[in-house]
Amino acid sequence: MNKENDTHRPDKRDKPDRIDKIDKPDTPDKLEKLIEFFKSLQQKKPGPDQADYASWDQTEEDYQKQQADWLEKVKQKKQKDKKSDK
Repeated sequence: MNKENDTHRPDKRDKPDRIDKIDKPDTPDKLEKLIEFFKSLQQKKPGPDQADYASWDQTEEDYQKQQADWLEKVKQKKQKDKKSDK
C-alpha cells in the first residue's frame, strides 16, 4: 500500500501542536450563564414550602388501596383511549 495515495490517513501537519485559548472555553463564565439560565426557567414542581404532607401518616393498607384505585383508573383510561382510536 502506497502512503502517498492513501487519502484516508490524516496528515499530521494539519494537527495543531497546542490548543489555543480560542479553542478552550472559559468554563466558569459559561457555567454561570447556564446556572442563571436554568434559574430563570419557570418551575413546574412545588417548592419545599408547598409540599403535600396530607398522607404522611398513611398506613400500608391505605397506601395499597390508593395504588390499586390509581391502577384501575389507568387501565380504564387506556381502554377508553383504545376505543376512541378505532
